[in-house]
Amino acid sequence: MGDRVAASFQLASALRQVENLPPHSSLITHHSSLTRRLGWGVAFAFTFVAVLHNGRGLLALARGEESLPRIEVRQAAAELSRITSPNEPVAVCVWDQWAELYWRVPRPAPTRCVAPQCFYGFQQELFDEWVQAMLAEPPGLIVADGSLLGPTCVNSKYDNTEFRPPPGDPFYTLRQLVQNDYIEIHRIGDLCFLARRGGSHDPQFAPSVADRHTP
Repeated sequence: MGDRVAASFQLASALRQVENLPPHSSLITHHSSLTRRLGWGVAFAFTFVAVLHNGRGLLALARGEESLPRIEVRQAAAELSRITSPNEPVAVCVWDQWAELYWRVPRPAPTRCVAPQCFYGFQQELFDEWVQAMLAEPPGLIVADGSLLGPTCVNSKYDNTEFRPPPGDPFYTLRQLVQNDYIEIHRIGDLCFLARRGGSHDPQFAPSVADRHTP
């Protein structure tokens, strides 16, 4: 059930970004209103069917139990909320159940491409814009699973897919930058919290969490 529910949230996240594009965007046409309504309907229907057809999930919910993925998502949301402020730009690059972080702890993204995986190959110019923004001004914190960036990408299920660009590609350059210029400060499952070296989240230089949240 987790993958199906996550898929619905990923679709919802993509649709939310389409809604926020400027009026002159090629994605916005006179059919956009109908498209958004249809997309949201599919997302909610997908979630409903996933829950309906998973008796064990319903039983667990009735008993007040949580599966490991749900626990990990809740822990990740709590950690992201704890170490960042609402207005702090954070690059959240996640997939599967981790997509819940987009609505659980919304943080400004480096560009209008909030969830980059949703746009890779679909609206490539938005993904490329995200890559260039990340290269030009690397954020102090990246939250990533094994799909795009970070240490858990090594030998992940996404190897040998389109998410592994060849040398010379700007996305490849970004992956190398993350590998060389970021350090892992926290991990939950395959989700990594990556701090830029010398930045505000680097443990060697970072202020206390309380100081970071002080206006």
